[in-house]
Amino acid sequence: DVMPLYRTDAVLKRVETDRYDDRLVCRSNLVRAHDELVGFCEKWLPDSFVLDGGQRKSARDVIVRELVCNCLIHREFVSPHIARITIDREGIRTRNASRALFAGPVTLESLDPTPKNPIIANFFTQMGRSEELGSGTRSLYKFSRLYTGKDPVLEDGDQFTAFVPVPPVMASMMGSEDDREAAEETERSGDVGGSRRSRTRAEVESAVDDLIARYGSFPASAVSEQVTSVGERTIRRYLSDMVKEGKLVSSPRGRSTTYRPGNSAGSFGGDC
Repeated sequence: DVMPLYRTDAVLKRVETDRYDDRLVCRSNLVRAHDELVGFCEKWLPDSFVLDGGQRKSARDVIVRELVCNCLIHREFVSPHIARITIDREGIRTRNASRALFAGPVTLESLDPTPKNPIIANFFTQMGRSEELGSGTRSLYKFSRLYTGKDPVLEDGDQFTAFVPVPPVMASMMGSEDDREAAEETERSGDVGGSRRSRTRAEVESAVDDLIARYGSFPASAVSEQVTSVGERTIRRYLSDMVKEGKLVSSPRGRSTTYRPGNSAGSFGGDC
């Protein structure tokens, strides 16, 4: 094979930051890989309302298209480094091997577009998947500002890296790891009132009720997907308390722990 190491990994890391919440591995041809990767990214990124010149535009779609096209068109295909697209709590990131003429940040002022794979670039242009050289970087800057009010972070070298943040509302909903840990520490210290702890416990118990009714057993990550006000560590603590109370029984399953109804199980709803 000409490109034995050709592969693109796309992963979602919002809850399971040490592993992943969703993953797509692309080894198909570039045209099919483009559509698969664009679909994956659009599924997990918010499509916030954006006006450009008085018309509604999908900034998300433009950003995703430019990042995916760059990752597929302008990479060094013989490099052993695997191209990666990562969506996390902060935004979307790409990394791929590059044949750079210079190393450093890529800005509108320093932009000097040079085709790295001109045949592939021309093929995508003829298909309408990409535009002339340099237009992608300008589009990223323009629509990143419309999407979040911030500039993208682009850097070229032996590897090309790109980062575009998510909209502020989405970022606050997901929360950073530091924010979640700080909130959990505050709750443990007693600074947060008992009413908040009761509400959180009620949310966890309601989610447990739902998961037991639907699946019979569940991991902590499934509760975390429904209760987003606290981190998974706090949810595990509530589940541990429910195990001690006999409401749940825990059992190891591979590297994770699953929970099922205990002897005193029933409806968990109501005040604690």
